[in-house]
Amino acid sequence: MVTIKQAAAKALEFARDVYGEQAVQAPRVDEVERDDADWQITVSWLQPFESALLPPGLGGMLPPNLGSNRIYKRFVVNAENGEVKAMRIRQVE
Repeated sequence: MVTIKQAAAKALEFARDVYGEQAVQAPRVDEVERDDADWQITVSWLQPFESALLPPGLGGMLPPNLGSNRIYKRFVVNAENGEVKAMRIRQVE
């Protein structure tokens, strides 16, 4: 049986595999829910703004949170074996 911590780690590992280590900045677990077979894990991270819109050399001088927005994804993780079965966009109101 997969624990809540293991399920969250699997979701984050999956996100980093898909988007790359550099794209998943300041990750956090926002929601956790479990049904009979699966963990539903919502993970969010900061998505950096487009540095191509900045004058050359300015991108590295800005604080990391400036111009960033948080991306939310909902992962379905099998509670028995830890396999990530799905990743979905999670709309936050």
